[in-house]
Amino acid sequence: MSKQNISKAQIMQAQIMQDRLVGVAISVGSLKSDKNIGVGEFADLAEFGVLCAKLGIKLIQLLPVNDTGYTSSPYSALTAFGLHPLYLRISDLPEYLESDIEVIKKKFDGMPRFNYEDLLRAKMDLLRKIYTANKDQIAASPELKDWVEKNSWVKAYAVFRRLKEANNERSWRDWGAKNGGVELWDDPELKSEHLFWAWIQQALDTQFSAAAGTGSSVKGW
Repeated sequence: MSKQNISKAQIMQAQIMQDRLVGVAISVGSLKSDKNIGVGEFADLAEFGVLCAKLGIKLIQLLPVNDTGYTSSPYSALTAFGLHPLYLRISDLPEYLESDIEVIKKKFDGMPRFNYEDLLRAKMDLLRKIYTANKDQIAASPELKDWVEKNSWVKAYAVFRRLKEANNERSWRDWGAKNGGVELWDDPELKSEHLFWAWIQQALDTQFSAAAGTGSSVKGW
C-alpha cells in the first residue's frame, strides 16, 4: 500500500497498537451544553474532542450510540447501523423551527437528570413537524437520494422503524400478522414515512461524522 493510500484512521490505529495512550470513556448524553436540548448531542462531541486533544487525551471511547427506540439502555440497540435520534442537534438542520426548539429547551434544560422517554418523544414530535412542513423539498433532495444509495441498510431500517411505531413500539415478536419486509421501501403509499427515518439518519450521520473528525480519535464501544 502506498503512503498516499494510507488513511488518517489507519495511521491512528497503528499508533494505538504501538503506543500507550491516555483515553476517556464517556456517554454522548452526558456532554450537556447551552446549545443542546436537555441532553448531550453529537455536535457537543466536537468541542469535547478539541478539549481532549489540548489535554493530551488521544482517544475518546463512546458508550453505544445506536438507535434503541424508547428503551433507555444503550446496550439494547434496534440496529447495528442506525444512530440514535436523541443525539441529533435539531438546530443544525436547515429546516429547523427556532421557536419550537426554545419551547423544548425551556422544559428540559436545567434538569439534573433528563427524562429519557419524554425528551425523546418531544424531539421526535418536533422532527415530524419539521419533516411534514418540508417533506416535498426533502423527498426531492439529491443529497438524501445519494446517501440512501450509499447506505442501503437504511431501507430495511426505515421499514422496521415504521412498523415498530405502528405497533406501539412493541417487540417485533408481538406484531402478530406478517407485516412485510424491505420490499415495502418502494411502496408509494409508505414512501414518505420511510423517507422520514432515512432523513433523520442522514442528518445523524452528517453530524456524527463531522464531530468524530474533530480533535481526539473517537472509538465506539
